[in-house]
Amino acid sequence: MVDRCICFDRTFAELKTAAEQAGVRDVEALQRVVPFGLRCGLCKPYVERMLCTGRVVFPVIRSYVDPCAGD
Repeated sequence: MVDRCICFDRTFAELKTAAEQAGVRDVEALQRVVPFGLRCGLCKPYVERMLCTGRVVFPVIRSYVDPCAGD
């Protein structure tokens, strides 16, 4: 299961709280509030899904899926 941005060691729970407090709903806006996804970028599809669903733990994404679609 995936629950964080590895490069910045930020959990998706932390990022969700930051997004809620800042009132942001997209990855780029959230990156302006708190640093994540700026190195390898592997967390971005998970953060997109987090912003759509509110979930903070995900199975490994093996291919691109619509971030707002169900699993």
